[in-house]
Amino acid sequence: PYELLKFQKVAGDERLSEWWQSNPTSLLKSYLYLKPKHQWTTQFYWIEIYNVSKALINKVQLLTVVLAFFSFFIVLILQKNKLKEFFLLLSLIIYNTILNSIYFAYDRYNQALMFILFIFIATAANLTFTSLKSFLQKSGGLSRQKKQSKSI
Repeated sequence: PYELLKFQKVAGDERLSEWWQSNPTSLLKSYLYLKPKHQWTTQFYWIEIYNVSKALINKVQLLTVVLAFFSFFIVLILQKNKLKEFFLLLSLIIYNTILNSIYFAYDRYNQALMFILFIFIATAANLTFTSLKSFLQKSGGLSRQKKQSKSI
């Protein structure tokens, strides 16, 4: 078995070398775009549960990834004192994406990282609402609404 694995490694290395020599653009596109895209835009969803289709699950996954992407930038802008922590979380996602793109870009391998996306989204939502509330209080918008609601 070990000898067979060594032979398969040599054969794989030769295939990659030939691919690089014959079409480097295709190889780079595969490793830098297609594999990460497949990993993050689809979900491991073997069978339908409660009539929820795989297409719907993939749409929710894509929405989650897009929200997390924009949320990360909101966190960068609104919470500068926690940048190290959020860059650590982002680096875990990038590291795993690179590692999985080199070997197997299966959509099931991102499941363990989904909590990080939800942390980004929840933090950005909290920061946005807190900043908006603070802005409205400073501008007097919230105090007028409270006075009106008390008089009713």
